[in-house]
Amino acid sequence: MYAKPTLLSVSEAARELWGENTPSDCNRLRRMLHRGAFDDIAQRTNLAVVKDGNRFQIPFALIKAIRGEQ
Repeated sequence: MYAKPTLLSVSEAARELWGENTPSDCNRLRRMLHRGAFDDIAQRTNLAVVKDGNRFQIPFALIKAIRGEQ
C-alpha cells in the first residue's frame, strides 16, 4: 500500500491541487508561496509551509485543507 508523504514538494503539491504538475503549475504554486497566499489558512490550521533555502515543503494536511477536505 502506498502511503502519502507528510511533506510534499512543490511539484507533488501542484499535482494534488490541480491534477498535474506542468512547469507552469509549479511556477504558479511557487509564486503563490512566495506571495504568502496560503499563510492565512496555514495559520488557521496550525500548519506551516517549510522553506529550506529555495525549496518549499508543503504539509499534505494543508493541501487537504485548501481543497476543503478537513
